[in-house]
Formats: sequence, C-alpha cells, structure tokens
Amino acid sequence: MEYFIGTLLTTIFIYISLINLICLKFDKKELLAVILLTQLIGLPFYIKLRFLSIIPINIIAMIFLYKKYRNVIISIIVPLASTLISVLGDYILSYIKIYVLKINPDPGYLGSYMYTVSVVSDFLIIFMISKLIGRLINRKVKIFSIDFKIKFGFLIVMSFLLTLIIFYANIILGNDNGFSNEVIELNGLLFFVYFTLLMSIMYILVMIITKELKIKNRQSQFESLQEYTIKLEALYMDMRTFRHDYINILSSMGGYIESKDIDGLSVFFNNNIMPLSKGIESNNFRIGLLKNIKLPEVKGIMSSKIISAQELGIDVFIDIMEPIEKINMDIIDLCRSLGILIDNAIEAALNCRQPSLKIAFINKNNSVLISIINSYSEDLPPIYKIFQKGFSTKGENRGLGLSNLKKIIENHNNVILDTFIEDDEFIQNIEISLT
Repeated sequence: MEYFIGTLLTTIFIYISLINLICLKFDKKELLAVILLTQLIGLPFYIKLRFLSIIPINIIAMIFLYKKYRNVIISIIVPLASTLISVLGDYILSYIKIYVLKINPDPGYLGSYMYTVSVVSDFLIIFMISKLIGRLINRKVKIFSIDFKIKFGFLIVMSFLLTLIIFYANIILGNDNGFSNEVIELNGLLFFVYFTLLMSIMYILVMIITKELKIKNRQSQFESLQEYTIKLEALYMDMRTFRHDYINILSSMGGYIESKDIDGLSVFFNNNIMPLSKGIESNNFRIGLLKNIKLPEVKGIMSSKIISAQELGIDVFIDIMEPIEKINMDIIDLCRSLGILIDNAIEAALNCRQPSLKIAFINKNNSVLISIINSYSEDLPPIYKIFQKGFSTKGENRGLGLSNLKKIIENHNNVILDTFIEDDEFIQNIEISLT
C-alpha cells in the first residue's frame, strides 16, 4: 500500500505542475486514464527504487503531450520542468519544517496526521510554484504555440535533463548516506538558486521567441496592408477614369436618341455600356467594403486573401454591413484562423467550374459571427476527417491547417467553430463571444 500511495502522489504532483505550466484544459477522462497508466507502469520502478519512478512518469507524460499537441521540444521540457518543481517543492517543505516550525522533516508513517499534513502542504507548494511560473510564461503566448529552433530546443532540453540528473543523483547519494539538517538546508538553497536561474533563462528565451513571432506577424500584416493600399489606389484611378469619361459616354448615346435609332442604341449599349458596368461591379470594387473592419490586422489579412482569390478568378462576395470595431480573441490567433479558413476555401473553390467565395462579418448582440462560404466539388471528404492532423486531398506533408485551427479554437473558451454543408455550399462559421 505504501508503494502504491507513493507512486500515485509522485504522479499527481508532477501532473498538477504540468497542467499549471501549460495553462490548458484537459479532458478529465483522458487525463485520468493517463494517470492510471502511469501508476500501473511506474509502480514496479517505485518498488525497486522509488526515485526511478520518475522515468516512466516523464516518458508517458511526454508521449501524452506530443500526441495531443505535436510539439516535440515543449512535450519534453514541460514534464522535466514539472518534475523539478516537485523536487523543489519537497525541499521547500523540508526547509520550513526544520527552520520555521522546528520539527522533524520526516513526514511520518502512512496514514498519520503528520503524513497527511505533509502531503497537503507539498501539494499546495507545488501548485503555487507551478501556477506562478505558468502564468508568467503563458501571459503573452500559449507555451505550445512556441516554435523553438532546433539548436535552442536541444540546449534547453539538455539543460533540464542535466539539472534533473544532478538533483536526483544528489538526493540518492544523500539518502544512502543519511541527510543531516545542514545538508538539507544546503541542498535546498542550491536547488532553489539553480532552478530559479534555469527558469529565468527559459522565461527570457520564451520572451525573445515571442517578440520575434510578433515582429514576423507585424511584418506580414504590413505587407498585407501595403497590398490593400495598392489595390485601393488602383480602384481610385479606375473611378477617376470613369468619371472623366462618363459624360462623353452619355453624349455618344445622345445621337442615337435624337435620331430615334433604338436598334443602334441597343447595340451600342450592349457592346459598350454593359461591359463597363460589369467592370464597375467586379471584385476589384467590392474590396472597398472592408472599410467597415476597424481592426488593421484583420483588414490586412482579409485584403491579402481576397486579392489572391480575385487574381485566381474566384467570384468574391463580401458582406460587412456594420463597423467591426472589436473582436474578443487574441489578434494573432484570429488572423491565423482567418488565414487557414480562407486558404482552404480558395483551394476548394478552385476545383469547381464556377468558383465562388463569400465572406461575412456580422455583429450580434453579444458576439461577432464570421462566415466563410465557398463552392466545393462533389468529392468532398466527410467533415470529421478534414480536421484530422495530416489529412489532405493534395498528397503527403499537407493537411495541417484545419488541425491547427482546431487547436487554436480549443484554446479560447469564447470561440465556437461550426462547419456544415447547405445548398451546395461549404460553410464555416466562427462565432466569438464578447464575454
């Protein structure tokens, strides 16, 4: 029973720290199944040598995170950091017992009052440390959205792994030779300083990578706005040309009217006026409707995608009747989501004889609804399949867009994605609550 409880507590402490570090919600049944599996595999290691139980616990946690988020570096770092936090929490508790409460750091026998207090205290310390670190790291960007370069990722993983080996080698040696209060105090101080330094370096790296990501995003938005501006300038020149010529066009019609040549007027109208009206109603002029989007980042990505669709010969319809001044979603995640949805809509529409793309922004009472509608071919795969990672009708090494979109949506509790087919159109609605 003692071994079972020991393995279970070690697993729970590490997973509590892990959950707080990544600041993401897990399915309770899925998490419970992983913990039970960890308990089953980790128990024999704990019986042999209790410190060895962290090996299967960490490996299972790494596999679990990788299967869920597909980020190798973060999937390795987070369990190692969680284990280090658990070790640090245990030493902090021992230090408090010895130098603040002046009591024996031994938690006592299983089931005793002191054992229960020690477990609860350990849990609270680990929870608070991991929660604080998690909030600091995830304050500006979700940790699983960080893309470490290979060399940086390797250095961080090796630093965490080496730190963990040093910590546990020290603990095992001390356990064999007996811990004195002085040794516990010295180890606790060294562990705390080393851990703080390691977390500080990790935090600085995350901030640097986040800053680089924002700079790249701003550059992309700037390029999109430049493209939007160029298109508007071309539209303005077209309007000036038309304004300059329309009096002459009307005057040319006057001759037919005076001579009452209705047949000639009809031919002239069909051959000259109708093509001109179609040009005025073309997609190039519809982009002006983006004026109602008051968010420059969103306007930039929308204009860029719409211009691309127009150049590919897709009939684009835009419906933004009211000013869109606020959308309650991280702007980078919002732009990524719109980019993925419109790119997929364009790709699907191109397979049709009459490709079309419709985009609408609608203000509702407590939310903003963004609807992206496209024509599609008859061989469209089932909707449940298109959100699976790696699924694509275009071959290998594709199909990441919609699976990434699903992850983005899952990170926002106020965002709902609804996908369905209606009247021979593929419709994707994103509704973003204002609260």
